[in-house]
Amino acid sequence: MTQKNIGLIIHGLFDASFPDLNNHTFDCNDNIKKLLNNFSDLIDEVIIVTLESEKDKIDTSISANKKVKILYPEDPGKIELYSDNKTCNGVRSFYYCHKGIREFSPHIKHVIKTRTDYYIDLEKTIDFYFKEFERKKTFIKGDYKGIICSNKFILTNPYWICDLFYIGERLILEDFFYSQVKYKKRRFFQEKVSSPESDSVLKFLYYIRKNISIFK
Repeated sequence: MTQKNIGLIIHGLFDASFPDLNNHTFDCNDNIKKLLNNFSDLIDEVIIVTLESEKDKIDTSISANKKVKILYPEDPGKIELYSDNKTCNGVRSFYYCHKGIREFSPHIKHVIKTRTDYYIDLEKTIDFYFKEFERKKTFIKGDYKGIICSNKFILTNPYWICDLFYIGERLILEDFFYSQVKYKKRRFFQEKVSSPESDSVLKFLYYIRKNISIFK
């Protein structure tokens, strides 16, 4: 597989604890090095977004990698929602991704977003993405903008996609991440459906509503 102007965002802490495993701490350096070693030839640029407090935890082989740029944006913390007595922690990851995607060079056209503690076969993922990208062209009429894929979705709930991982057109993901920050104090939901992850998709659709024909 040849390079296709792909950028990779990795966000999160460099050690992750798991309550279900007696709070075992996982060193995320190993996961990131595995991603870089196995799939670096498929990726043009890598943006790692984490906290300043993680700086001393980062393996030097990662920070010295010529394809890698590391960002340390200010932590936005939990956001108070407009709804009664509720806060949202999820905006953190979208905020980091929003900061990260803006740092890619202009030639990056497609972006992968994953977490420091999450491993996925990027070769199979990229191959599936471009096949799906072309397949959608065959039946979508009008101005085809591209797609966003995740590692998991539910057919019976079209607004639900897993937020651990995304791959999509850079311009679409820029809007997607920005919409989460813009509407950070709001909660979008479907009536009679329990699906917190659909909040992000509905925010994005609301943000781009003027580009959707039925809303024009």
